[in-house]
Order: sequence, then C-alpha cells, then structure tokens
Amino acid sequence: SSTMWRTGSDITMSDAERGIVNSVMAVQDEAINESNDISIAPNPFNSKFEISITLMTAENAKIVIYNTLGVKVKDVINRNLSEGLNKLTFDCKDLSTGVYMVEINVGDAKTVKRIVKN
Repeated sequence: SSTMWRTGSDITMSDAERGIVNSVMAVQDEAINESNDISIAPNPFNSKFEISITLMTAENAKIVIYNTLGVKVKDVINRNLSEGLNKLTFDCKDLSTGVYMVEINVGDAKTVKRIVKN
C-alpha cells in the first residue's frame, strides 16, 4: 500500500476556506466596473492607509478587509460616497503584520486589492 503525504496547508485549511482564498485571489486587482477608479496607498503600510475612489455618480460603498484565509477581520465602511474623488483614511494598527485583501463594493461593482501591513 502507498502512503499519501499531505502538506500543512491541506491539513489546516478546509476545502471551503481554500475555495474562498482562490476566489479572492482570482479577482485580486480586477475591477468589474472600470468606470470607477480605486487606489490604495501607501502599500505596504504601517498603521494607516488611504483608499482613493473616484466615482462617476454617488454610490453606496462597503469596504471589508479579509485575511489570506478569506476570514473577515475588519468592516471598514458601509456608507454613501459622493460623485468625484473620495479619499478615505483607515487606521489598521490593530491588524497583525501580514497580507490582507481589501474588498471594495461600490454599487454593483466589486474590486479586491491586496495590501501588506509591515
């Protein structure tokens, strides 16, 4: 009989968690609606970062931060943003050092950006 070796990630991450990570990674930096311009700086960041969102029309925005396992670690905002440039600064000093995914939902458009906390 043969022995199958499993990696640590196979043991510690369920198929559902792996699916979430893969789907988050697949849409990383890919905007569904290209009419809205979204950027994050600085990246990497130490304690604060700014998201700049330029909107063609006023829209509701919901921003959530996930860890690399796809687990939500912080609800950032859920509110209306105005037409034009919106600059939003977030204090995330409570997050551990590492890589995170920022999911930005504006109207019907979803964008996921990868950020790194030093």
